[in-house]
Order: sequence, then C-alpha cells, then structure tokens
Amino acid sequence: MDLRHLRYIVASPRNGSFSAAAHEFNVKQPIVSKRIKEVFFRRPTMSYGAPRRFK
Repeated sequence: MDLRHLRYIVASPRNGSFSAAAHEFNVKQPIVSKRIKEVFFRRPTMSYGAPRRFK
C-alpha cells in the first residue's frame, strides 16, 4: 500500500465521488477506483486480529 492510495481514500468522500477525487489528483477515475479496491480487498486478515496460528 502506498500513501497515495490513502490519499485517494480520504479525497473520495471529501469530494463526494471517485471522479472528483480523480480530478483533484489529475488522474483518471478508474485509477482511483482500482487503487481503493486494492486497499480494501488485499488487506491481510491480521487487520481483524491475529491469525489462529499466532494465538
């Protein structure tokens, strides 16, 4: 994950849409959508607690 990904996540609700966030960063909207999707769907399971083998 890159700091830029987090900036896209913060900018989207602030601007009201992925398109407006993309405009703020001078990128195309699919890039913002893809990066946000990467953050939320590729998060390790450790964000919800330690895996069972570590407990």
